[in-house]
Amino acid sequence: MNQWFLRIPALPSIFLSSPTLSDGKCKRQTERYLHELHEGTFWAVK
Repeated sequence: MNQWFLRIPALPSIFLSSPTLSDGKCKRQTERYLHELHEGTFWAVK
């Protein structure tokens, strides 16, 4: 069984939760990536 979800890098989660990350394009893109990853969207999983 391929458990790809166990190999998800933690860096995007840590980066997104940083209090020094200002609201803007970078934060929105990271939020989108994590959302798509959670949904199992192909581009985010690969």
